[in-house]
Amino acid sequence: MLSLLFLPLILKLLILTQASAVESDFPIVGIFTMEWDDFGYNTTKNYTSYIAASYVKHLESGGFRTIVIKYDIPYEEIDYLMSRVNAIMLLGGRANLVKRKKGKYQFTEYANKALYVVNKAIEMNDKGVYYPVFGTCLGFEAMFVAAAGENVLERFDSEMYRSIMYFTEKAPTSRFLRGANPALLYDLSYEPIAFENHAFGVSYEKYLNNPRLTDFFDPLAISKDRAGKINIAIAEGKKYPFYAMMVHPEKPPYEYYFPEINHDIRAIQLGHYFVRIFASEAKKNSNKFDTDFEFLKNSARSYDLYFTHYPFEQTYFIL
Repeated sequence: MLSLLFLPLILKLLILTQASAVESDFPIVGIFTMEWDDFGYNTTKNYTSYIAASYVKHLESGGFRTIVIKYDIPYEEIDYLMSRVNAIMLLGGRANLVKRKKGKYQFTEYANKALYVVNKAIEMNDKGVYYPVFGTCLGFEAMFVAAAGENVLERFDSEMYRSIMYFTEKAPTSRFLRGANPALLYDLSYEPIAFENHAFGVSYEKYLNNPRLTDFFDPLAISKDRAGKINIAIAEGKKYPFYAMMVHPEKPPYEYYFPEINHDIRAIQLGHYFVRIFASEAKKNSNKFDTDFEFLKNSARSYDLYFTHYPFEQTYFIL
């Protein structure tokens, strides 16, 4: 009888213990924001940056919790937040990495901060902290520029473009793609399923002729733009858990304004696969916030979410 009286308490303790174990298994990713663009909505608040909500949804679909790392905060604040998260996400967007000033090309503020984040992640990995970085589109470009130590970007005609993936000999044994469904990879090799949207990229030729890039990255897939020019589409770090892609895995399930975005189930499956791999990599990092409040005040969900439809269905506007 006594044991029956304590049964509800025992069950409650078991449930709380189990819930705690599950919650601790949720990796936290720091999303590096894009510099402000109101896309013509003329908002009255003094927002400084934004995040397309599709990235947050995409990451959460893989079990991530998400926080915001504003691109315009001081470097010491970036250091602090990077020491609390398990991985970094560098977004795609239309910000410039390079600008022309007084006849010379210089990195923008956004580029300098993004390159800092990549180099900080390299430093942390070198110190024994397993620290994954995932970059899409502009994030891909920032990772390659950081690895090369110079601007290696070229013009490509790949805006609003469905592409075919040509997988390299490294793909089958790579960390990133070795667990992918062979049937899905086969379809990606013969049908324009993947969605790309970029005016700049890294050519395969430039990669081959740049020792710093060949030492740092393994190309896993290449694609051709409308003119047949070859660019690197998917790559992973040789030494570091870095994953870069020109493919947009977040758009097929969540973005609908542009008809070029592919909503084929295979495009969605590709995104699901990528985020699962990224989450499994992030779980190898043990960083954490000291308190739940500290996490919540930096959470992406604590910022203003707007239905914008163009160019993203929903957008987080960041003060």
